[in-house]
Amino acid sequence: MNDNVYTNEVVNSNYNIDYTNEVEYDYNSNIKYNSLYEAIDNYDVEYVRTVISNEDININSKLPDDYPNNLGGATPLLYSIYKNAGEITEILVNNGANLKARDFKTWNSIMYAAAFSDLNTIALLAEKDSTLLDTKTEFNVTPLHIACDYNNLDTVMYLCTNSNIDINARDIDGWTALYHAAHSKSMETYNLLIILGADTNIADNNNVLPETVLTRKIDNEVNEVREIDIELFKAIEKDDSRSIRALINRGANINAKDGYGLSVLHLAIKNNSIRSVNVLLANKNIDLESKLPEGYFTHLGEDSSDAVYIGNATPLIYAIFKSKGDSRIVNELIKKGANVNATDEEGWSTFLYAAAFGNSSMLRNILSKNKSLINSKTKNNVTPLHMAVVYDNLDNIKYLVRNLKVDINAKDDDGWTALYYAAAKQKKRSL
Repeated sequence: MNDNVYTNEVVNSNYNIDYTNEVEYDYNSNIKYNSLYEAIDNYDVEYVRTVISNEDININSKLPDDYPNNLGGATPLLYSIYKNAGEITEILVNNGANLKARDFKTWNSIMYAAAFSDLNTIALLAEKDSTLLDTKTEFNVTPLHIACDYNNLDTVMYLCTNSNIDINARDIDGWTALYHAAHSKSMETYNLLIILGADTNIADNNNVLPETVLTRKIDNEVNEVREIDIELFKAIEKDDSRSIRALINRGANINAKDGYGLSVLHLAIKNNSIRSVNVLLANKNIDLESKLPEGYFTHLGEDSSDAVYIGNATPLIYAIFKSKGDSRIVNELIKKGANVNATDEEGWSTFLYAAAFGNSSMLRNILSKNKSLINSKTKNNVTPLHMAVVYDNLDNIKYLVRNLKVDINAKDDDGWTALYYAAAKQKKRSL
């Protein structure tokens, strides 16, 4: 199973893009494309111009939600901005592409431009619809926040000097633009924001200042992975406990991370390698709180297209997610002292993960360390019972209701109860 799939091209036979309005217009040669996305990949400006003017096509179609590189739900306009295909972007805009269309992350065109494009695209979109500058994602992330995340200096300057946006606006976690710049180690943007008047004393919801974040990021800069560390990753892949011990004794970094941001321990958990996990946990220097990169996603199973975002997941959270009902690795991590109070980037606790993906043994083990975790909720007040229903975890539903006596009628922010979730998700076993 591949946890992360990276590609720069949209032509991928593993994804079923909607070709209801298939583009196969041959305007000057034998060149044919299956979709506007493919034409954008090839930066075929004339092709796009011709088919839009001559063909009945849907220029607001969307990529599948589980499409790689966080491009799920992207329209051709969003995709062209992502590819920094300026001429094609202008053609799409001038031919009525929906500027406010959002992808599955709830990013719109100005947000894509803030991340991936240049000043010309930002100005074009703002001129067409100035209200785009004031838009936010579902987590109150603004175009300025995104520009800071991607160290897009020109866009930061434009947004701060050509509109009335609040330079100190905070997202749902209390992060300002300066905080975003610090978190992404965008030094140039960080310094520019201070020059432009950003308040350095606004902390996040956990009372952490941007300067503190920046200092931590610099201090925790990951060293270049050595050859011996690569050998350790290979030994983990093979679940070769003898080689793992030998490599550690030779000085391999037991906390090294691979190109996807998985630590050695995360990788052993991913492969469900209980022997490898035990060898690693025997080392007192193992980092039990190493976190997956923000935005990291994986799939529920080899045959599943459902993506689950588990950025900032610790080994314990990741082990619960990957457990498939096997408690051994989870129990070993907790026994070793893994923090049961850890949360991922969306605020999901270990107990919420266990309710969704684990079993009653994990729920009991976690509660034995912190009974208050039974009250865990997401930012939208989704409860452990809701999670168990959504992921059709019948055993946990029974345990939560019969043994833990959770409130079966608890509602999330949308007013949904567990029963409503069951009906909406058509989880007949739960009803």
